[in-house]
Amino acid sequence: MIAPWVSETVLRCADWRSALAGLAQQLVREPGSAAAEARALELGAALEYVDPDGRRAIEVYALAGAEGEARALVLAEQLGWWDARARLHARGAARDPARLLDEAEAWWDADQPALAAQALAGVRAAAPTDLARRDDLAQLLTGKELLARAELIAARAEPATTASADTLVSAARFALAAGAVDEAQRWLEAAIVARPGHGLASQLLLRSLLATAPAKLRGFLRLRLDRLGPTAWLDALRTTALTLVATDHHRGYGLRLLRQALERAYQARLPSIPGHLAMWHVLAAQAAADRTRRELFDLVVAGLGATTTPVDRVWLGALATECCLRDAGTPILAAAYADMVAEHAPDHPTVADVLAAIAPDRGEEPAAPAPAPTVVERAPVAPGRAAPTTRPATVRIPVPTDQAAPAPAPAATAHPALRLPPLPRPASPRSAPALATGRPTPAPVRIPDWPVPPPVPEPAGAVPRSRRILIPIDVRLELADGSRTAGHSRDLSASGLYVVTLAAPAIGAEVGLVLSVPGPEPFMEDEYQVRARVARRDDEGLGLELLDASAALLTALAALAPA
Repeated sequence: MIAPWVSETVLRCADWRSALAGLAQQLVREPGSAAAEARALELGAALEYVDPDGRRAIEVYALAGAEGEARALVLAEQLGWWDARARLHARGAARDPARLLDEAEAWWDADQPALAAQALAGVRAAAPTDLARRDDLAQLLTGKELLARAELIAARAEPATTASADTLVSAARFALAAGAVDEAQRWLEAAIVARPGHGLASQLLLRSLLATAPAKLRGFLRLRLDRLGPTAWLDALRTTALTLVATDHHRGYGLRLLRQALERAYQARLPSIPGHLAMWHVLAAQAAADRTRRELFDLVVAGLGATTTPVDRVWLGALATECCLRDAGTPILAAAYADMVAEHAPDHPTVADVLAAIAPDRGEEPAAPAPAPTVVERAPVAPGRAAPTTRPATVRIPVPTDQAAPAPAPAATAHPALRLPPLPRPASPRSAPALATGRPTPAPVRIPDWPVPPPVPEPAGAVPRSRRILIPIDVRLELADGSRTAGHSRDLSASGLYVVTLAAPAIGAEVGLVLSVPGPEPFMEDEYQVRARVARRDDEGLGLELLDASAALLTALAALAPA
């Protein structure tokens, strides 16, 4: 979780990633000491929890001595940052020359054969005991008889033992270098079976599949998540999803997997959610860019109902406040969530924004003191919500009566009279597939009865032709000149879709589309080809009208539509 000295800083800020980066810069300037290493460990854990860019956590962990370096290595393997892994092994080699072999392998994985050869030269000087592994690396660098050597290495692996996993990964390196992709993938799969959760094998296999066989991603996920406990299962799904979000062709799939990870964590009431707010940063940033942040609101409320830690409640409460205030334009509803933020972080900028939005016009001084605003008291704690803090309330968010519709006098425990009835939740199991086969589905999370903002209004001039589906799906486009590009949908319907892409065909031009639509099974996607006409174009992407949608595609889209 986040250490108190770190939370004291971030709870006063709107941009937590920048605040943590500032703390990291201060830590770099501190002289090395046991206290500084302990602070680096705590700050690295905070970055891992909040910042989706794991490289920042790795850099800070590297300042935390041997314990921090060990955690940094795990992160580098999980996230596939081979350069960082090689540099960490290089630092460790100063204490343990045997790690030069690890450094050489890491530089090879980072596609830096010259640096791998340099590390191998140091291995020879250090006279390592693992001569077979040294000779394997030397053979790999020569580029000769790679596949034959791969088969010899694989034969050394003892069947069905965890110790065989690293040997199988080594064989896969040779096969990849020889261009025998199928063999390499088979050995990497065997390594994951031998050691469930093997970070290095998982990332090498995922990147190989993305480059050669993306249709096998569903099978990879089942293999990657098999035989893992709840927290490890969630962590593996998170790291895979972040890798997919970073690609051009699978961003929509990755976003859906991130949402699934959060939904399952809240349903299972996990006491610790790895990278909890880091996942939220990715989802919230993409939704803000796509102008679909309102669609995250039910998940925000589920998170508030499932977590009791002040850090989580402040961040999620601030996001709920922003959705109500900025997206829905309902400052009255925003006040309910800003009050939740103020309970733990009275100096948070969101609190001041809501106070300014609901305050009377301050352009001129009133002739007489204004009547005191009506204060809406907090409702009793519902099951699943955190108990009120024992600290005295420092900020209360007033709800002016002149902004509320006529209503009976509120009771002491009533919610704002203007609270709208909850909107239907987007019932789309395909947007968040179920757990892997064989794992029980947890009980659903009870959504507390909190204010829900109205839907975001349609853009000016928009003419909706059918029900909009605000689920990100991946789209491949083929333009008239034969060029191909990729993007993801911001919204779609049975008549058309908006694709976030850098492509800029002329309005009226026809393009070919391949839509990767979520299927009925866990992690499944079905591909549909369709022609479309460019109806509008702006700086963010294209509005497309479907021309020849098949009955199968229309059925698949109808299954995604909210109830």
